[in-house]
Amino acid sequence: MATEHTYRVTVRGRFDHLDREARERLLAEAGAHTSPQWRFTENGTLRYGPDLTSFAFRYLVTADSEEGDGLASLLAEERAVQTLDEAGYGYAELRCEATDMDVKKAGREGR
Repeated sequence: MATEHTYRVTVRGRFDHLDREARERLLAEAGAHTSPQWRFTENGTLRYGPDLTSFAFRYLVTADSEEGDGLASLLAEERAVQTLDEAGYGYAELRCEATDMDVKKAGREGR
């Protein structure tokens, strides 16, 4: 029987084909997305700069440990795509990086 692990997943990408309205919304909210409060959360935390070239989300994902970080990355990417699509923000070149926090924690305890 598989167990669930907690993963920290960062989804990175670049903005692509933003229309004027999307650019204005992003720029108006840029201050809230550059703060040091960028944390891993279930709903994701978005970060980008005022140049509107690249962005990153941080997600906290619970997934089957047998599926590993691949499943956690897929789930986080789906969440990022949904958020970007709902906001009407064009994007490209998504990539994910996942860390299994249960394995990392076990490694620290084994020292």
